[in-house]
Amino acid sequence: FYMGDTDEIFEHGDKAILYVELDGGAPAYARILIELKPPVGAPLTVERVVPPNLADQVVVLG
Repeated sequence: FYMGDTDEIFEHGDKAILYVELDGGAPAYARILIELKPPVGAPLTVERVVPPNLADQVVVLG
């Protein structure tokens, strides 16, 4: 976890970093959708659009 308590449960107010590496990259304006499904509880969907000038480095998409 990036910020929060020290247990292994993601709770309200906790923050984490989600690192995704796409083999072969992704074209400009491609829609990236990631769904995190915990064993119990509701899934969390993270959706972003690839910027037109994506660098060959780490890019924070929000």
